[in-house]
Amino acid sequence: SAPPPPPPPLPARRLSYPAGVDSDRDDSSEDNLVEKALESGYFVLVEHALAAMDRKVATLTGFLNATEGRDKMFKVTQYGLRTFCYNEKGRLIGNEANELLVNFAGKCSLTRKFLKIGQWLAMLRITSKVIQVDIIDRYKDLLHEDHPFKYSMKLKKGKGASMSDHAENVYRHLRTLIKFLMKPKVWLKMLVIGRLLGLAEYFAADNVVWAIKTKLLYRGDKAMATKWLRRALYGHVASCICALLLNTYQAIKNWNRLLHIRKRLREHSRILEERIDEYDLDRDSEHKEKQVWMEHHLQMVRDKMANLRFTSLKLLLDVGSSGNMAFNLGIDRRLTAPMSLTSALMATWQLWKRIEAGKYNPCKSSSGPKKSPRFPRGLEPLSWFKRKKSESSTSMCEPSKKCE
Repeated sequence: SAPPPPPPPLPARRLSYPAGVDSDRDDSSEDNLVEKALESGYFVLVEHALAAMDRKVATLTGFLNATEGRDKMFKVTQYGLRTFCYNEKGRLIGNEANELLVNFAGKCSLTRKFLKIGQWLAMLRITSKVIQVDIIDRYKDLLHEDHPFKYSMKLKKGKGASMSDHAENVYRHLRTLIKFLMKPKVWLKMLVIGRLLGLAEYFAADNVVWAIKTKLLYRGDKAMATKWLRRALYGHVASCICALLLNTYQAIKNWNRLLHIRKRLREHSRILEERIDEYDLDRDSEHKEKQVWMEHHLQMVRDKMANLRFTSLKLLLDVGSSGNMAFNLGIDRRLTAPMSLTSALMATWQLWKRIEAGKYNPCKSSSGPKKSPRFPRGLEPLSWFKRKKSESSTSMCEPSKKCE
Protein backbone atom coordinates (compact mmCIF):
# COMPACT_ATOMS: atom_id res chain seq x y z
CA SER A 1 0.00 0.00 0.00
CA ALA A 2 1.15 3.53 -0.79
CA PRO A 3 2.28 5.63 2.17
CA PRO A 4 -0.19 8.28 3.27
CA PRO A 5 0.38 11.74 1.84
CA PRO A 6 2.31 14.11 4.09
CA PRO A 7 0.20 16.61 6.04
CA PRO A 8 0.03 20.13 4.66
CA PRO A 9 2.61 22.51 6.12
CA LEU A 10 1.41 24.59 9.02
CA PRO A 11 1.17 28.32 8.35
CA ALA A 12 4.01 30.33 9.81
CA ARG A 13 3.15 32.10 13.03
CA ARG A 14 2.95 35.85 12.69
CA LEU A 15 5.19 37.69 15.09
CA SER A 16 3.51 41.10 14.79
CA TYR A 17 0.03 42.32 14.02
CA PRO A 18 -0.36 45.72 12.39
CA ALA A 19 -3.80 46.22 13.95
CA GLY A 20 -2.23 46.73 17.35
CA VAL A 21 -3.41 43.38 18.76
CA ASP A 22 -0.88 40.73 19.79
CA SER A 23 -2.56 37.31 19.55
CA ASP A 24 -2.10 33.84 18.02
CA ARG A 25 -5.34 33.70 16.09
CA ASP A 26 -5.31 32.67 12.43
CA ASP A 27 -7.25 35.41 10.66
CA SER A 28 -6.55 35.94 6.99
CA SER A 29 -8.53 39.17 7.01
CA GLU A 30 -5.66 40.86 8.88
CA ASP A 31 -3.68 40.88 5.65
CA ASN A 32 -6.29 43.13 4.03
CA LEU A 33 -5.76 46.27 6.06
CA VAL A 34 -6.02 48.51 3.03
CA GLU A 35 -9.35 46.97 1.99
CA LYS A 36 -10.67 47.38 5.52
CA ALA A 37 -9.55 50.99 5.59
CA LEU A 38 -11.15 51.75 2.20
CA GLU A 39 -14.41 50.10 3.23
CA SER A 40 -14.64 52.04 6.48
CA GLY A 41 -17.77 54.13 6.58
CA TYR A 42 -16.57 56.51 9.32
CA PHE A 43 -13.31 57.79 7.80
CA VAL A 44 -12.94 59.48 4.43
CA LEU A 45 -9.15 59.55 4.10
CA VAL A 46 -7.37 56.20 4.12
CA GLU A 47 -4.55 57.35 6.44
CA HIS A 48 -7.10 58.25 9.14
CA ALA A 49 -8.65 54.79 8.97
CA LEU A 50 -5.24 53.06 9.06
CA ALA A 51 -4.15 55.17 12.02
CA ALA A 52 -7.31 54.29 13.93
CA MET A 53 -6.65 50.56 13.41
CA ASP A 54 -3.39 50.78 15.38
CA ARG A 55 -3.91 51.69 19.03
CA LYS A 56 -0.48 53.20 19.59
CA VAL A 57 -0.62 55.26 16.39
CA ALA A 58 -4.16 56.35 17.28
CA THR A 59 -2.97 57.54 20.70
CA LEU A 60 -0.05 59.44 19.16
CA THR A 61 -2.33 61.01 16.55
CA GLY A 62 -4.84 62.04 19.20
CA PHE A 63 -2.06 63.53 21.31
CA LEU A 64 -0.66 65.57 18.41
CA ASN A 65 -4.08 66.67 17.19
CA ALA A 66 -5.12 67.95 20.63
CA THR A 67 -4.19 71.57 21.36
CA GLU A 68 -3.28 70.57 24.90
CA GLY A 69 -0.97 67.87 23.52
CA ARG A 70 0.87 70.35 21.33
CA ASP A 71 1.15 72.73 24.29
CA LYS A 72 2.72 69.96 26.40
CA MET A 73 5.13 69.08 23.59
CA PHE A 74 6.32 72.69 23.29
CA LYS A 75 6.46 73.02 27.09
CA VAL A 76 8.76 70.00 27.43
CA THR A 77 10.98 71.39 24.64
CA GLN A 78 11.02 74.88 26.17
CA TYR A 79 12.00 73.89 29.69
CA GLY A 80 14.25 71.05 28.52
CA LEU A 81 16.34 73.53 26.53
CA ARG A 82 16.36 76.05 29.37
CA THR A 83 17.44 73.41 31.88
CA PHE A 84 20.28 72.36 29.60
CA CYS A 85 21.41 75.88 28.72
CA TYR A 86 21.19 77.34 32.24
CA ASN A 87 23.33 74.53 33.64
CA GLU A 88 25.69 74.14 30.65
CA LYS A 89 26.55 77.89 30.30
CA GLY A 90 28.39 77.40 27.01
CA ARG A 91 31.04 75.04 28.36
CA LEU A 92 30.12 72.23 25.93
CA ILE A 93 28.54 73.89 22.89
CA GLY A 94 29.84 77.44 23.17
CA ASN A 95 28.17 80.70 24.11
CA GLU A 96 26.75 81.36 20.65
CA ALA A 97 25.01 77.99 20.40
CA ASN A 98 23.82 78.33 23.99
CA GLU A 99 22.23 81.69 23.24
CA LEU A 100 20.67 80.26 20.09
CA LEU A 101 19.00 77.45 22.07
CA VAL A 102 17.75 79.91 24.69
CA ASN A 103 16.17 82.02 21.93
CA PHE A 104 14.57 78.89 20.48
CA ALA A 105 13.11 78.10 23.92
CA GLY A 106 11.63 81.61 23.89
CA LYS A 107 10.03 80.90 20.51
CA CYS A 108 8.48 77.74 21.97
CA SER A 109 7.05 79.83 24.81
CA LEU A 110 5.60 82.29 22.29
CA THR A 111 4.04 79.42 20.34
CA ARG A 112 2.44 78.09 23.52
CA LYS A 113 0.92 81.49 24.17
CA PHE A 114 -0.53 81.47 20.65
CA LEU A 115 -2.09 78.04 21.26
CA LYS A 116 -3.86 79.43 24.36
CA ILE A 117 -5.65 82.22 22.50
CA GLY A 118 -9.33 82.24 23.41
CA GLN A 119 -9.14 79.65 26.19
CA TRP A 120 -10.08 82.29 28.76
CA LEU A 121 -13.49 82.51 27.08
CA ALA A 122 -14.12 78.83 27.80
CA MET A 123 -13.01 79.28 31.42
CA LEU A 124 -15.32 82.26 31.89
CA ARG A 125 -18.21 80.34 30.34
CA ILE A 126 -17.69 77.41 32.72
CA THR A 127 -17.31 79.80 35.67
CA SER A 128 -20.55 81.61 34.87
CA LYS A 129 -22.37 78.30 34.58
CA VAL A 130 -21.04 77.08 37.95
CA ILE A 131 -21.97 80.39 39.62
CA GLN A 132 -25.46 80.33 38.12
CA VAL A 133 -26.26 76.69 38.95
CA ASP A 134 -24.38 76.11 42.23
CA ILE A 135 -24.52 79.59 43.79
CA ILE A 136 -27.35 81.76 42.49
CA ASP A 137 -29.94 79.02 41.96
CA ARG A 138 -29.19 77.43 45.35
CA TYR A 139 -29.46 80.84 47.02
CA LYS A 140 -32.78 81.48 45.32
CA ASP A 141 -34.06 78.09 46.45
CA LEU A 142 -33.15 78.85 50.06
CA LEU A 143 -34.73 82.28 49.88
CA HIS A 144 -37.85 80.80 48.33
CA GLU A 145 -38.11 77.99 50.91
CA ASP A 146 -37.83 80.39 53.86
CA HIS A 147 -40.18 83.04 52.48
CA PRO A 148 -42.32 81.55 49.69
CA PHE A 149 -44.87 84.39 49.67
CA LYS A 150 -42.41 87.25 50.23
CA TYR A 151 -39.88 86.19 47.61
CA SER A 152 -37.88 89.01 46.05
CA MET A 153 -34.28 89.23 44.87
CA LYS A 154 -34.27 93.04 45.10
CA LEU A 155 -32.82 94.59 48.22
CA LYS A 156 -34.86 97.75 47.68
CA LYS A 157 -38.57 97.71 47.13
CA GLY A 158 -40.59 100.04 44.95
CA LYS A 159 -41.69 103.54 45.70
CA GLY A 160 -43.94 103.99 48.67
CA ALA A 161 -42.32 101.25 50.75
CA SER A 162 -41.44 102.14 54.33
CA MET A 163 -38.05 101.83 55.98
CA SER A 164 -39.27 98.83 57.95
CA ASP A 165 -40.00 97.00 54.69
CA HIS A 166 -36.49 97.77 53.43
CA ALA A 167 -34.93 96.62 56.69
CA GLU A 168 -37.02 93.45 56.72
CA ASN A 169 -36.01 92.65 53.14
CA VAL A 170 -32.31 93.22 53.88
CA TYR A 171 -32.55 91.11 57.04
CA ARG A 172 -34.23 88.32 55.04
CA HIS A 173 -31.36 88.30 52.54
CA LEU A 174 -28.70 88.38 55.26
CA ARG A 175 -30.35 85.49 57.06
CA THR A 176 -30.57 83.46 53.86
CA LEU A 177 -26.96 84.29 52.98
CA ILE A 178 -25.71 83.10 56.37
CA LYS A 179 -27.79 79.94 56.02
CA PHE A 180 -26.32 79.37 52.55
CA LEU A 181 -22.74 79.86 53.74
CA MET A 182 -23.30 77.48 56.66
CA LYS A 183 -24.24 74.66 54.31
CA PRO A 184 -21.66 71.89 53.93
CA LYS A 185 -19.30 71.87 50.94
CA VAL A 186 -20.00 75.50 50.00
CA TRP A 187 -16.29 76.18 50.39
CA LEU A 188 -15.61 73.51 47.77
CA LYS A 189 -17.69 75.44 45.28
CA MET A 190 -15.79 78.61 46.16
CA LEU A 191 -12.48 76.82 45.58
CA VAL A 192 -13.67 75.55 42.20
CA ILE A 193 -14.74 79.07 41.22
CA GLY A 194 -11.36 80.40 42.38
CA ARG A 195 -9.60 77.74 40.32
CA LEU A 196 -11.58 78.64 37.18
CA LEU A 197 -11.17 82.40 37.65
CA GLY A 198 -7.43 81.96 38.19
CA LEU A 199 -7.13 79.98 34.96
CA ALA A 200 -9.21 82.59 33.10
CA GLU A 201 -6.90 85.36 34.34
CA TYR A 202 -3.83 83.30 33.42
CA PHE A 203 -5.01 82.61 29.87
CA ALA A 204 -6.26 86.17 29.25
CA ALA A 205 -3.08 87.85 30.50
CA ASP A 206 -0.98 85.32 28.58
CA ASN A 207 -2.81 86.33 25.39
CA VAL A 208 -1.92 89.97 26.10
CA VAL A 209 1.74 88.98 26.60
CA TRP A 210 1.68 87.23 23.21
CA ALA A 211 0.20 90.35 21.58
CA ILE A 212 2.89 92.55 23.17
CA LYS A 213 5.76 90.27 22.15
CA THR A 214 4.48 90.15 18.56
CA LYS A 215 4.31 94.00 18.67
CA LEU A 216 0.54 94.11 18.24
CA LEU A 217 0.19 96.04 21.53
CA TYR A 218 2.39 98.66 23.20
CA ARG A 219 4.86 98.41 20.30
CA GLY A 220 6.54 95.43 21.92
CA ASP A 221 7.41 97.22 25.18
CA LYS A 222 9.31 94.74 27.38
CA ALA A 223 8.26 96.47 30.61
CA MET A 224 4.57 96.05 29.74
CA ALA A 225 5.19 92.44 28.73
CA THR A 226 6.79 91.76 32.12
CA LYS A 227 3.89 93.49 33.90
CA TRP A 228 1.25 91.39 32.13
CA LEU A 229 3.34 88.24 32.57
CA ARG A 230 3.27 88.76 36.33
CA ARG A 231 -0.50 89.20 36.21
CA ALA A 232 -0.78 85.90 34.35
CA LEU A 233 1.44 84.19 36.92
CA TYR A 234 -0.68 85.59 39.78
CA GLY A 235 -3.71 83.83 38.29
CA HIS A 236 -1.71 80.65 37.71
CA VAL A 237 -0.47 80.52 41.32
CA ALA A 238 -3.98 81.18 42.68
CA SER A 239 -5.49 78.44 40.50
CA CYS A 240 -2.80 75.93 41.56
CA ILE A 241 -3.35 76.70 45.27
CA CYS A 242 -7.12 76.18 44.88
CA ALA A 243 -6.47 72.90 43.05
CA LEU A 244 -4.10 71.79 45.83
CA LEU A 245 -6.77 72.42 48.48
CA LEU A 246 -9.32 70.51 46.41
CA ASN A 247 -6.89 67.61 46.00
CA THR A 248 -6.26 67.60 49.76
CA TYR A 249 -9.99 67.32 50.43
CA GLN A 250 -10.35 64.49 47.92
CA ALA A 251 -7.32 62.70 49.39
CA ILE A 252 -8.79 62.84 52.93
CA LYS A 253 -12.15 61.64 51.64
CA ASN A 254 -10.62 58.75 49.70
CA TRP A 255 -8.42 57.81 52.68
CA ASN A 256 -11.50 57.48 54.90
CA ARG A 257 -13.17 55.43 52.19
CA LEU A 258 -10.06 53.24 51.99
CA LEU A 259 -10.14 52.58 55.72
CA HIS A 260 -13.85 51.76 55.58
CA ILE A 261 -13.40 49.25 52.73
CA ARG A 262 -10.47 47.59 54.49
CA LYS A 263 -12.59 47.20 57.62
CA ARG A 264 -15.43 45.65 55.63
CA LEU A 265 -13.00 43.30 53.91
CA ARG A 266 -11.66 42.08 57.24
CA GLU A 267 -15.21 41.44 58.42
CA HIS A 268 -16.07 39.45 55.30
CA SER A 269 -12.88 37.42 55.48
CA ARG A 270 -13.67 36.59 59.11
CA ILE A 271 -17.20 35.52 58.12
CA LEU A 272 -15.84 33.30 55.36
CA GLU A 273 -13.35 31.67 57.74
CA GLU A 274 -15.67 31.12 60.72
CA ARG A 275 -19.17 30.68 59.29
CA ILE A 276 -18.66 28.59 56.18
CA ASP A 277 -21.57 26.17 55.73
CA GLU A 278 -20.90 23.33 53.31
CA TYR A 279 -24.60 22.90 52.59
CA ASP A 280 -25.26 26.58 51.94
CA LEU A 281 -23.24 27.03 48.77
CA ASP A 282 -25.32 29.96 47.54
CA ARG A 283 -24.58 32.01 50.63
CA ASP A 284 -20.91 31.10 50.45
CA SER A 285 -20.67 32.19 46.80
CA GLU A 286 -22.55 35.39 47.60
CA HIS A 287 -20.01 36.33 50.27
CA LYS A 288 -17.13 35.57 47.91
CA GLU A 289 -18.64 37.66 45.10
CA LYS A 290 -19.12 40.56 47.50
CA GLN A 291 -15.54 40.23 48.67
CA VAL A 292 -14.25 40.25 45.08
CA TRP A 293 -16.32 43.36 44.33
CA MET A 294 -14.98 45.13 47.41
CA GLU A 295 -11.40 44.26 46.49
CA HIS A 296 -11.99 45.72 43.03
CA HIS A 297 -13.42 48.88 44.59
CA LEU A 298 -10.43 49.03 46.94
CA GLN A 299 -8.05 48.94 43.97
CA MET A 300 -9.98 51.78 42.31
CA VAL A 301 -9.64 53.90 45.45
CA ARG A 302 -5.90 53.15 45.59
CA ASP A 303 -5.49 54.24 41.97
CA LYS A 304 -7.40 57.44 42.75
CA MET A 305 -5.10 58.14 45.70
CA ALA A 306 -2.02 57.58 43.52
CA ASN A 307 -3.35 60.02 40.90
CA LEU A 308 -4.09 62.61 43.59
CA ARG A 309 -0.55 62.36 44.99
CA PHE A 310 0.91 62.59 41.47
CA THR A 311 -1.19 65.66 40.60
CA SER A 312 -0.46 67.35 43.95
CA LEU A 313 3.28 66.99 43.37
CA LYS A 314 2.92 68.54 39.92
CA LEU A 315 0.89 71.45 41.35
CA LEU A 316 3.51 72.05 44.04
CA LEU A 317 6.19 72.30 41.36
CA ASP A 318 4.02 74.74 39.40
CA VAL A 319 3.46 76.90 42.49
CA GLY A 320 7.20 76.99 43.18
CA SER A 321 8.29 77.92 39.65
CA SER A 322 5.46 80.38 38.92
CA GLY A 323 5.59 81.96 42.39
CA ASN A 324 9.31 82.60 41.99
CA MET A 325 8.71 84.62 38.81
CA ALA A 326 5.56 86.36 40.08
CA PHE A 327 6.85 87.45 43.51
CA ASN A 328 10.62 87.66 42.82
CA LEU A 329 11.52 85.08 45.44
CA GLY A 330 15.12 84.95 44.23
CA ILE A 331 15.32 81.21 43.55
CA ASP A 332 18.05 80.38 41.04
CA ARG A 333 16.73 79.65 37.56
CA ARG A 334 18.98 76.58 37.43
CA LEU A 335 16.61 75.12 40.02
CA THR A 336 13.27 76.47 38.75
CA ALA A 337 13.87 75.28 35.17
CA PRO A 338 14.18 71.58 36.18
CA MET A 339 11.09 72.03 38.37
CA SER A 340 9.11 73.28 35.38
CA LEU A 341 10.54 70.51 33.19
CA THR A 342 9.48 67.84 35.72
CA SER A 343 5.99 69.34 35.91
CA ALA A 344 5.76 69.38 32.11
CA LEU A 345 6.81 65.73 31.84
CA MET A 346 4.28 64.71 34.49
CA ALA A 347 1.46 66.61 32.75
CA THR A 348 2.45 65.07 29.40
CA TRP A 349 2.37 61.56 30.87
CA GLN A 350 -1.08 62.19 32.41
CA LEU A 351 -2.47 63.49 29.12
CA TRP A 352 -1.02 60.53 27.21
CA LYS A 353 -2.64 58.06 29.60
CA ARG A 354 -5.99 59.83 29.33
CA ILE A 355 -5.90 59.73 25.53
CA GLU A 356 -4.75 56.09 25.54
CA ALA A 357 -7.64 55.13 27.83
CA GLY A 358 -10.14 57.04 25.69
CA LYS A 359 -10.99 59.48 28.51
CA TYR A 360 -9.92 62.66 26.73
CA ASN A 361 -12.75 64.23 24.78
CA PRO A 362 -13.19 67.94 25.55
CA CYS A 363 -16.02 68.29 23.02
CA LYS A 364 -18.16 65.51 24.49
CA SER A 365 -21.45 66.76 25.88
CA SER A 366 -23.30 65.09 28.71
CA SER A 367 -26.60 63.49 27.71
CA GLY A 368 -28.24 63.16 31.09
CA PRO A 369 -31.94 63.23 31.83
CA LYS A 370 -33.51 66.61 31.32
CA LYS A 371 -35.19 68.29 34.24
CA SER A 372 -38.88 68.91 34.15
CA PRO A 373 -39.90 72.54 33.63
CA ARG A 374 -40.40 74.56 36.78
CA PHE A 375 -42.97 77.15 37.65
CA PRO A 376 -41.79 80.78 37.79
CA ARG A 377 -40.72 81.65 41.31
CA GLY A 378 -43.53 83.14 43.35
CA LEU A 379 -46.24 81.83 40.98
CA GLU A 380 -46.46 78.22 42.12
CA PRO A 381 -49.93 77.00 43.15
CA LEU A 382 -50.57 76.18 46.80
CA SER A 383 -50.81 72.47 46.01
CA TRP A 384 -47.22 72.59 44.73
CA PHE A 385 -45.83 73.08 48.25
CA LYS A 386 -47.85 70.17 49.62
CA ARG A 387 -46.77 67.92 46.75
CA LYS A 388 -43.13 68.90 47.24
CA LYS A 389 -43.30 68.05 50.94
CA SER A 390 -45.02 64.74 50.23
CA GLU A 391 -42.42 63.82 47.59
CA SER A 392 -39.57 64.57 49.97
CA SER A 393 -41.19 62.48 52.69
CA THR A 394 -41.88 59.53 50.37
CA SER A 395 -38.34 59.62 48.99
CA MET A 396 -37.06 59.09 52.52
CA CYS A 397 -39.31 56.06 52.95
CA GLU A 398 -38.59 54.37 49.62
CA PRO A 399 -35.67 52.21 50.82
CA SER A 400 -37.75 50.79 53.67
CA LYS A 401 -40.60 49.94 51.31
CA LYS A 402 -38.22 48.12 48.99
CA CYS A 403 -36.78 46.14 51.89
CA GLU A 404 -40.29 45.06 52.92
